[in-house]
Amino acid sequence: SYGIRVTGSGREGLRACRERCPTALLLDYLLPDMDGIEFLENLRDPSLLRESIEPLVIVSTGQGSEEIAVRCLKLGAYDYLVKENLTGQELHRTIRAGLIQRDLERRLREKQDELESFAFVAAHDLRAPLQKISSFCEILEMRSDGADPETADILTRIVRSTTRMRRLVDDLLAYARVGRFSVQSSVHLDEVASTALSNLEELIRRSSANVQIDPLPEVEGDAAALVTLLQNLIGNAVKFQPASQAPFVRVTCEEDGDQWVFSVLDNGIGIAPKDRERVFAPLERAQSQDVYEGSGIGLAACRRVIEHHRGRIWIAEPDGPGTRIRFTLPRRQEQVDDAPEALAA
Repeated sequence: SYGIRVTGSGREGLRACRERCPTALLLDYLLPDMDGIEFLENLRDPSLLRESIEPLVIVSTGQGSEEIAVRCLKLGAYDYLVKENLTGQELHRTIRAGLIQRDLERRLREKQDELESFAFVAAHDLRAPLQKISSFCEILEMRSDGADPETADILTRIVRSTTRMRRLVDDLLAYARVGRFSVQSSVHLDEVASTALSNLEELIRRSSANVQIDPLPEVEGDAAALVTLLQNLIGNAVKFQPASQAPFVRVTCEEDGDQWVFSVLDNGIGIAPKDRERVFAPLERAQSQDVYEGSGIGLAACRRVIEHHRGRIWIAEPDGPGTRIRFTLPRRQEQVDDAPEALAA
């Protein structure tokens, strides 16, 4: 059984959602006091809904528009239906399919949360014994001056392997933390980039890297996660270089409708087209660990950060040698609203 509530305006609808979040919401695009885009933007306000699950929104309109449909879907609508062709059966079918999909997505999220919690606890619990093993190995290595070459070599390998394992555990913890302890606020990406460069100062100095960062915008997000994002991308760009040349890295940003598009370009060894999707999976690497150190978690963490911020990340074709990684972040609503006025001025 189910109940139906009808409201006569956008404000009434938002008030009803605040009082009790509906399972599904049929939204007329043209409302007396606002349009469907404005309604969906208000619906995304975290303070509006008491429940953590957003309603299944289906937008209906008298005239179809591909541009409006795309904007509605980007703002979280499940489907966009034209009234002229709409029947009761089609509406029922659309709602049913959407609710089934939402239920499957919810179950998948629950399983992912369970796996992430397990990974977080396992990685956390491994840190202490690994630290002890590493410390004991270093003590043995210092006392191995009189040991035969084979024993000394074995100790060196143990220390190296333990260091790699500690780095992997630390990276897994960082990966699992993304979104778990999130604090959303207004973030100046210039400050985020400055922090990332400070954390990479020793690597940049040792490699004589030239890192250029264009002015970056202000976004809504998790500052710590965004530091991880830029630190991983710039760090990889500096690290994956031929030994014969100094690294060059450039970070740029441009507006594209309701989003910012960022680009991190380097002059390094590049990533083969066949590997450009695979490297975003955890523990996947395009290069041998014996040649370039790394855990294979960095780009996976970057994708996780970007998805947490409702953006996307991909490896684009560079203009020349090297790698170009692009990613998007949503523009703040006031930036989007001010854009036409700025252009008109």
